[in-house]
Amino acid sequence: MPPIRPEDILPDNMDFVEIQNQKLRKGTVAAVLANADVLLESKATKNEKNQALKTIKELVPSLITLGMHRHVIWRNPLIQALIDEAVKPD
Repeated sequence: MPPIRPEDILPDNMDFVEIQNQKLRKGTVAAVLANADVLLESKATKNEKNQALKTIKELVPSLITLGMHRHVIWRNPLIQALIDEAVKPD
């Protein structure tokens, strides 16, 4: 099987892809990583950290759809708990 490049999944002329009836935007993973950095930033205010965590919570379903939970263990226990809760069987 040949390697898969980012443009194989989402061509440059597209901003999103639909997987499992969910619209996944270009930049979703980068946004989660940037917000995870905010949670670690000592200069970030409590409000900034709360907003970052809120955004991560909103993006967790997209991460699950992308399958990140099968390959990534988050060092931040708050983020890992969000992922674990989202994939927990009913």
